[in-house]
Amino acid sequence: MALRRFLTFFTLLWIVLLPEVAHSQSYKISGRIVDSETLEPLPYTHVFIDQTTIGVVSDFNGEYVIENLTNGEYKLVYSFVGYELFYNIVSINGKDARASARLIPQKEELQNVEVKGTRDKEWESQLRQFKRVFFGDNQLAADCKILNPWVLEFDYDKKEKKFKATANAPLEIENRALGYNIVCNLGGFSFDKNSYRIKGLYKFEEINTLDPKEAVRWTRNRKQAYQNSLRFLMKSIIERHASENGFGLYLDNRPAVYTSNTGLFSVELDKNNVTLADLSNHITPTGRPGFYKLDLDKRIEVHHTTQFARSKVYRDVPYPVSWIEIEKGPLIIGDNGLIVNNDNVVTSGELNSNRIAAMLPLNYSLGSFVVVNYLTKRNVAKRLQERAYLQTDKCVYYPGEQIWFKAHMNYANQSVRDSLSQVLYVDMINESSEIVKSKIIKLDSLGGRGSFLIPKECQAGSYFMRAYTRWMQNYGPSVIEYTPLLVSSTNKKLSLKSNTLLSNPGDFSWDVSSQEADSMVLLIALDSTLHRELASCAISISPMEGVNGRAASIKTTLLFAEDLPDGSLPDFIYPVENGFSLKGKLIHPKKQFVQGQMTAIRGKMDSLYAFKTDKRGNFVIEELRFQDTVNFSFQARNRKGKIFARTSLLPRESPAVSLKSTRDFKLDTMALGIAIQLEKPSLDSITTVPTADVTEDSNVGGALYADYIFTAEDLEKMPAGQSITAALQSRVPGLKFDFSGRSMSFRGNGVGGSKSTEPLFVIDGLPMFSQQSVPQPSTEVSTLSQPSQDQANVQNSQNARENQALRQDPNVQNAQVQPGQGQSTGSVTEMISHITVSSVSRVEVTTRMDMRYGSLGANGVVAIYTKKVQGKGGDIKPFDVFQVEGFSAPQPFSRAINYSGNPFTEYTPTWYWNPDLQISSNEFTRIKFPVLPKGVVFRVSIAGVTKAGVPVAGSFLLNAGSSKSLNASLDQHQK
Repeated sequence: MALRRFLTFFTLLWIVLLPEVAHSQSYKISGRIVDSETLEPLPYTHVFIDQTTIGVVSDFNGEYVIENLTNGEYKLVYSFVGYELFYNIVSINGKDARASARLIPQKEELQNVEVKGTRDKEWESQLRQFKRVFFGDNQLAADCKILNPWVLEFDYDKKEKKFKATANAPLEIENRALGYNIVCNLGGFSFDKNSYRIKGLYKFEEINTLDPKEAVRWTRNRKQAYQNSLRFLMKSIIERHASENGFGLYLDNRPAVYTSNTGLFSVELDKNNVTLADLSNHITPTGRPGFYKLDLDKRIEVHHTTQFARSKVYRDVPYPVSWIEIEKGPLIIGDNGLIVNNDNVVTSGELNSNRIAAMLPLNYSLGSFVVVNYLTKRNVAKRLQERAYLQTDKCVYYPGEQIWFKAHMNYANQSVRDSLSQVLYVDMINESSEIVKSKIIKLDSLGGRGSFLIPKECQAGSYFMRAYTRWMQNYGPSVIEYTPLLVSSTNKKLSLKSNTLLSNPGDFSWDVSSQEADSMVLLIALDSTLHRELASCAISISPMEGVNGRAASIKTTLLFAEDLPDGSLPDFIYPVENGFSLKGKLIHPKKQFVQGQMTAIRGKMDSLYAFKTDKRGNFVIEELRFQDTVNFSFQARNRKGKIFARTSLLPRESPAVSLKSTRDFKLDTMALGIAIQLEKPSLDSITTVPTADVTEDSNVGGALYADYIFTAEDLEKMPAGQSITAALQSRVPGLKFDFSGRSMSFRGNGVGGSKSTEPLFVIDGLPMFSQQSVPQPSTEVSTLSQPSQDQANVQNSQNARENQALRQDPNVQNAQVQPGQGQSTGSVTEMISHITVSSVSRVEVTTRMDMRYGSLGANGVVAIYTKKVQGKGGDIKPFDVFQVEGFSAPQPFSRAINYSGNPFTEYTPTWYWNPDLQISSNEFTRIKFPVLPKGVVFRVSIAGVTKAGVPVAGSFLLNAGSSKSLNASLDQHQK
C-alpha cells in the first residue's frame, strides 16, 4: 500500500529548497587556472566544491565562476587530466572571493591499466572486504557499486594486521540507493579490527531518472540518511534540538572495560552507569561566527528514537544506539553540523555503519525533492498542488460558543502528500475584511483540527473562516476557500424554514438505533457502489437552527482542474513548510536597520539559535514546531561583545482579504439558519500581501505595529515627575482610566467592540499580569484568550527572577522599575502608576490586536522601555523578550456552551463532533452518543477525503424518535 501511494511521484528539486535566512545575500568565487610552469591557461578544468554537487568547468581562458554561495568556508578542488589534483580552502565573509590556481603537471607518465573482467581470487576477496568497510554496513550499501574497481590495489600488513587500499585513478561510484554518481579521489584507506580510516575528495552528481517510483525512493532514502547522520546530530546538539529531532542523549559513565552490563537500559540508567546528558554547559561559541566548541571528556550514548534497531543493544530499547567519543581536545562544529576537526571524534554503533553509502552532498537540503527529468515545469506545478477545505460543526453560533473545525487536505498527486505542507494557517475574518483571530494548525495524515472560542462580547454579524498553507499561496488567491458563518445576537430567536437539500446521504449508507435508555448508536459506511477505499472524515450532529449546509461543497473545493488555477506558471516564492517561521529585524537605537550577529533563546534555554542578519537587519528562524505560546529572547552584540541594537518581530505574512460585498451575509432577524443563503465571497480582488519591508527612514514601531510612539525626545518635553499612566491618558485617544485609577482600557476596541478590556502591559519586554484581570481557564487555548491563573503565577515568578538578575548585574543602572514585584495583588495599572516620565526611554502603544504577543495582545499593548541599561546612542535592554504563538493545541470536544446568558432555553449546542473518523465501505463505523433531546431536529453532516483523494459528503436528519433495525441495515449494505 505504501508503495502504491508513491507510484506517480513527480517533483522538482529547485521548487522546494528552503532558504535559511530571508533575503539572504549570495556571493561568488571566481578565479583563473593556469599551468604552474608555462602560466598558460588551462581550459576545461573541473572546479568543484568538495562533497557537493556544485561545480563548473573553466572557459577557454581558464576563468571560472561559482555563484549563489553564502558566507562560510569551502574546499575548492581543481582537477585536470595530466596534472596533480589540487585543492584549497576559500572563505566568503560578506563579499565575493577570488581564488586562482596553478596546477602542477604530473611527473610520472600515466600507467597503462589493463582492464580484466576478473582478478585473482585473493584480490576479489580483498575487494569484498574493501566495499564492506567503504560503503558501510546498512541497507543502502547493497545498491552501491564501484564502476572501475580495477584501479584499486590492496595490501594487508600481517604484522600490524591492517588492511590498506590505494587507487591509481579516481573511483567512480554509482549509488542507486540515494541517486548519486560520485567521483572519489581516494586519499587514504585503512582498517583493522578496531577502527577504520577513509580520506578523500568527493564530487557528487545527480542521477537522472525517468522512473517516478525510483525518484520517490531516493527522496525518502536521502531524508532518512540525513536524519541518521552525524552531521544532523551535531546540528541538533548545537541548536538544542536533539530531543525534538529524535535523539536521546546520555552520558556513558562506564569504564572502557565494563563487564557487568545487564543488557537492560533501565537498570544501567538506574545504577547511574548512564545518565541523562545536559550538554548546554559544554557548548561554547568560538571566535569565528557560526562555529562552536563541544568539549566533553565522557562518551555520549545516542538513542535514535525515530528508528527501529536491526539488532538490539539493550533488550528494553527497540531503537538503534550509537556512541560518540571526543579525543584530542574539543570538537569544532559549524552551525550546519559539520565537524571541522573530524579526526578528533570516534563513533561506534549505528553511526559507525553510515559511511559512503549514506553520504549526502553538503548542499543537500532537508525536504528537497528528486528531479524526474522528462517533466516540464508546468506538469510539475500541476502535480504539486494542495488544497484545504474547512468544515465547521455548524454555521450559526451564539457568543460564548466554540467553533469546532476540521481542515480536510487534498493533493493533485497523492504520492507527494507526505512531502508537502505540514503547517496550516486558519483565520477568522469579520465582514469588514479584518482578521480577528488566527491559529497555526499542525497537519498530519488526517488533516488538521482545532477550535475558536467566540468571546461573550463578540458583535453579532457575518464572519468567514479561511485556511491556507504557504505553498498554496504560490498558486494565487483563487485556491483559498472561505467558509461563511454567522454569530447571532443572544436576543434574536432563530426561525426555521424547510429545505429538502438538508437530507442527502450522498456517498454514505447509514442507520440509527436506540440500544440503551440514555444513548443512541449511529452506523456509517461508504456506499460500496461508489467507493472502495477508506476515507478520513469529520462528522457533526447539530440542531437545525445552526445547521451547516455547505459540507457538499467539499466536492468542488477539493477537486483539481486540468490546468493551473490562473493558467500561468507559479513563481514558487513561498516554501513548503515542515514548521512555521519567525521573522524579525535588528534595529539600531537611532532607527537605522543594521547587520549584526544575534542570539535567540527559546523558553528557558529550550533551544538556542545563533545567526547573522542580512545587511538590512532581516532574519528568520525556520522549522519551529512547538505548541501553545513560549517566550523568545533576542540579543544582538557587536564585535566587541557590546549590546548595540534591539529586536523587532515582523508580523506574519498572510494573503490579503477583499470581500466585494457583505450584503448577502447580514443578519436576518426574521429568518436565520436555514433561511440564510450563505454564498462564497467573490475573490476577484484578493491579492497576496508582499513580504513586509520597512524603509530606512521610517519609524520602526509605527511601521510595524504601534499606533502611538513616544521617543526619548518626546518624553523630554513632558513633565519629568508626571506618572507615565497620566501622560499616556492625555496623549492617546480612547485611553481611559476608571475613577479609582486601578484599571486602563481602550474604548471601542477588542473583538466585540462593545466592552472595555485592559490591554497587555509590557515592561522592558516582560509581559505584566494582574491577579484581578486573569479570568478562569476555559476549555480552549484561544488565540485571543487571556492567560490562566497558573500561567500568570508562572510568568510573574519568572518576571521576579529575571528582574532580580538584572538588579545584580553591574551593567544595569537606574533600575527604577521592578515589574516582578507586587504581582500578587492589585491591577497592573496600579503597579506601574509610580513610574515617572523621567525613568522611561520609550513607549509604544498599540490600540488593536498585537500579534507579537500572541493571545496576550488581543486587546492592545502598552510597551514601556525604562532607562535600565545605559548604552552608546540610547537605552538598550539586555534581552528583547517576545511571546510567540505556536501550534494550536487540539482541544477535546465538549457540548457545554461557555455562555450562560442565552435567554432561549430551547437552544441546543452541537450535540456530537468527531474530526478524526475513519469510514470504510467494508463495514459500518459505529458512533455512540447520548439520546437527542425531544422536539429538536438534528442534521448529521459528514465530509471527508478518501485515500485515493476523492472528496465525499453526505447528510441526513435525526430526532429523538429515529430508530431502525441495525441487523436489517447491515444485511442491506452487505448485499
